[in-house]
Amino acid sequence: MTRTDNNAHARAVLDGTTYAVLATADADGRPWATPVWFAHDHLDRLYWLSWPGSRHSQFIERRPEVALTVFDTAAVPNEGTAFYATAQARQCPDAQLDAGLSVLNKRLLAQGIGELTRERVTGESRLRLYVAEISEAWVLDQDAEVDQRAPVPR
Repeated sequence: MTRTDNNAHARAVLDGTTYAVLATADADGRPWATPVWFAHDHLDRLYWLSWPGSRHSQFIERRPEVALTVFDTAAVPNEGTAFYATAQARQCPDAQLDAGLSVLNKRLLAQGIGELTRERVTGESRLRLYVAEISEAWVLDQDAEVDQRAPVPR
């Protein structure tokens, strides 16, 4: 029996999906979840655009530990795939901004949206680029008969 390559499976889920559910929490641990359009840098980082005044951005500022779920919302029950991760999130540091924009722009162009410049995410602009550095990752185990997670080697 051939086993699913969980690393390849995780990349396929990320490549085939455009929104991640970002789970954050305030300083007291009260949860908040929000969808974000994302681009991924292999299985190491996810990037997205956000306003620093949004609830999830404010929570990240105070508590950078996040969880992410990426899944196909159109999948039929028991036929879905999903990617799960824990990560450290933050506003993308200036030293990483060009690399992050490159990842983001590759996906924007592939989806026919157009490119973002550094000026759109710095200075007086309302948006900022955020990054989640993935600590651990899992996929919905395609080889299991029950709903369980399988670790993704990286």
